[in-house]
Amino acid sequence: MSTIAFGFIGFKATDFAAWDSLDYISKHRDQGEWTGLYIAEDEATAKGYLSDKINNSGNGIAYLHKVSVIRPGKLITCLDQSFKTGNIDIPALKQAMRDKGINVEDTDKLTEKLGQLGYYFRCFNNEDGAIEMIIPVELVTNVDMQLYKTCIAKSFVFSCQ
Repeated sequence: MSTIAFGFIGFKATDFAAWDSLDYISKHRDQGEWTGLYIAEDEATAKGYLSDKINNSGNGIAYLHKVSVIRPGKLITCLDQSFKTGNIDIPALKQAMRDKGINVEDTDKLTEKLGQLGYYFRCFNNEDGAIEMIIPVELVTNVDMQLYKTCIAKSFVFSCQ
């Protein structure tokens, strides 16, 4: 465990040009174990999510934002190999957190509880070892997003400027 300070933390692909944390909260509260705002540490990983933000024909406009922390907090980094495959033993993860003094019960929704306790969560994003940070919904007002690139898609081919 460590702390996260003010400043740039990564990139986010979106379907909106302007960040509104309150709108995000209203749309994403209570959605499950891993609900939160996912931030890729590198631009290439974030760009991989642009196609999720356009229509099924592969056309549309998506946005890439730079994300910064505006209120520091506590950070859990978990680089367990299971995050690369998605085969995460959630009860074991919660037990490991309890062993470190973080009061997460087996019945708690993980990121919701971490948000209530003031923790951000950093882990592997994929089998290639890319890293992401999960900002619990309860903490999204602690981050800011600035539009970095507008990406226009035609048949799933993106041009970002």
